[in-house]
Amino acid sequence: MSDKREKKTSVNTEHIFDVICLVASYVILFMMPQKINVFFYLIVGVSAFLFCIGFFRLGLSFDVPASSKKTALKLRGAAALIILFGFVLIILKQFSESSVIAGIMLLIESICLWRMGGSSKSFNEVTPEMQAVPGMKVPIEQLHRDFSDVETQLGYPWVGKVKSIEQDSIIYGPAEDGFVVYGYYLYGRFYVVGSTNILFPEPEDSQGHLVEEIPDRDGTLLAKDLLPKAYAEMFTRYAESGVANWRTDII
Repeated sequence: MSDKREKKTSVNTEHIFDVICLVASYVILFMMPQKINVFFYLIVGVSAFLFCIGFFRLGLSFDVPASSKKTALKLRGAAALIILFGFVLIILKQFSESSVIAGIMLLIESICLWRMGGSSKSFNEVTPEMQAVPGMKVPIEQLHRDFSDVETQLGYPWVGKVKSIEQDSIIYGPAEDGFVVYGYYLYGRFYVVGSTNILFPEPEDSQGHLVEEIPDRDGTLLAKDLLPKAYAEMFTRYAESGVANWRTDII
């Protein structure tokens, strides 16, 4: 019982950052000038950037379809509030050209949330190459130690750097066709990504970890587009129970 409480508290803490980003993306619009100038474009750009961070992080953290009633109501309620906020902003800014443009941007954002609320798939299903593992707080080095003896389809993990990611990642592969799965933290949340287009700062490092794909005990090899989900579920089980194991019977 205590484990479930700790997990719920952890995930809610992660969501605080996402919600702050979304709220900040709207609050900053009040600083928007009446006329369209360089400052206007700067405000709109920062607002859109903060919205994207909050939107995609929240979306990836949903591990159930957004069509579930509770989640759908939250998302569609948020969409309605954004539309209302757009009208209020336009009125307060006296129907200036800049406020109308911002209102249109808010309308597009509300449509994104509304459509997510009506989706029959979770965000993770919509982005199979990238999966989120909410609640994971274990450092990369400890993950590597705990999974060092766990054989997966792409062999055993190693720790290294992937280009565009500042921190270390836990990496599986590359396979003979260059496919790699790696896990990393970004703004406190753990993500798992799979791709054949992974760039390493030192390419020769990855060459020392080339693997021939390993089937499970039943001879099953998962398709490449399913591997990020399989590894994400492996890390999710570990975050929930502390047990490190590999399975191909993904949910």
